[in-house]
Amino acid sequence: MLVFAETDKGRLQGTAYIKLVSEQTEPADPTEISLQPAREFGAIVRDIAGEPVHGATVRILSKSLKLDEQTTDAEGWAVLVVPADLPLGSIVAYKKGVGRDNKSFGTGRTNVSLYSRNAGNPVDFTLQPSRPVTVHVIDDQQRPVSGARVIFPDVRGIPGSSGLSDDNGNVTFEMVPWNVSGAQRIGVYKEGYIDMKRTYFHPEAATWEVTAELVPKIIVKGQVTMPDGQPVAEAEVRARG
Repeated sequence: MLVFAETDKGRLQGTAYIKLVSEQTEPADPTEISLQPAREFGAIVRDIAGEPVHGATVRILSKSLKLDEQTTDAEGWAVLVVPADLPLGSIVAYKKGVGRDNKSFGTGRTNVSLYSRNAGNPVDFTLQPSRPVTVHVIDDQQRPVSGARVIFPDVRGIPGSSGLSDDNGNVTFEMVPWNVSGAQRIGVYKEGYIDMKRTYFHPEAATWEVTAELVPKIIVKGQVTMPDGQPVAEAEVRARG
């Protein structure tokens, strides 16, 4: 588990990792967090016409962990602060109805360049137009399945990259960019069901609606025996289809 500490409005930050032990009955040893000056990242967000975007969300991540999130001002600017010792993954900007863009820091490096508003070298975003994709979840009898967890991988880090299907079996992802390329595997999960066919979104399709069919799991019982009919204990049994 990662623990954060900060003071002075985030200007000083620190982190510590705590190892969780199952069935731990005694309190863990005290954790010491050393505060250091935080890293500052300036970001400017523009639309495809080059105009600043007011009210865009800018989010900085370490892997899938959100470190900071800010909203751009009237000039398209936002300033984010993160712990100095934590590896960085990506920084994402988006606004519904306008689009999205993201930058990668590589393989979780800590020694990335600083982007400062005062230094005039911000992370520069150009929001690419996006459109919604709707996933319709049904069972093998063509009935809608509600409460299925649907994950759209191309929009990770942005709210709406996963969601639950409604009573009609639908979940809509608003921020899928027009320029997404290649087949996108969509994860569809619900207890007691399996996505046997695997669900993909194809950007070149005429409609941006996808149907996912879940098949109910069944219980299979039986016996494993030797050629002479003697039962076999602790045999590994697997089912594939």
